[in-house]
Amino acid sequence: MEEPLTPSSELLEELARIQRKTKLDVRGESWRYLAVWSVVFLGAFFSSFLSDLAGWYWVIGVPLGYLGMYLAYRNVNDDRVGAKSWPYAVTGIGIGIVNMVASFVLPDEAIVVAVWVVLGVGFAVLSWIDRQPLAAALFAALSLLALLLGLTTEDTFQLYPVLAMIFTLITAATSFGLWLWARRS
Repeated sequence: MEEPLTPSSELLEELARIQRKTKLDVRGESWRYLAVWSVVFLGAFFSSFLSDLAGWYWVIGVPLGYLGMYLAYRNVNDDRVGAKSWPYAVTGIGIGIVNMVASFVLPDEAIVVAVWVVLGVGFAVLSWIDRQPLAAALFAALSLLALLLGLTTEDTFQLYPVLAMIFTLITAATSFGLWLWARRS
């Protein structure tokens, strides 16, 4: 037999409901950063055909990606849903540092693959932070795919635009799927 609700237990239940809704609201906005990064990955695809600029693309693309994320999430924070920004910042800084170190210690052929492996792992972490386990698993799988293709392909420079397009399409499709999920009633 269920105990009758008291005013304090009703208030606690209402607070728990609001907390669940707020978490869902934050999770429902995950599509925004993925939409931004699908455009960044598309830029990487196009830059791969300009071999002199391909490496420098990330020097410009990553800050623009983070600026895009900031602009995309600006109204989420205005809604006071309490999304913490530090896990995203730490993950982004981690992606940047690992890729920068890799560019100094790895041969050029390996850097091409390392960039995509690190991005896949980084986006898996970002998706996990957003409590999107399916998206996290998808990006982990993309990271593994990049690694396997890198280990089995002789000319990784030919692989770079392929990985850029795969990441673009998967990220855009995931963003669209999460957008649809967030709009459900």
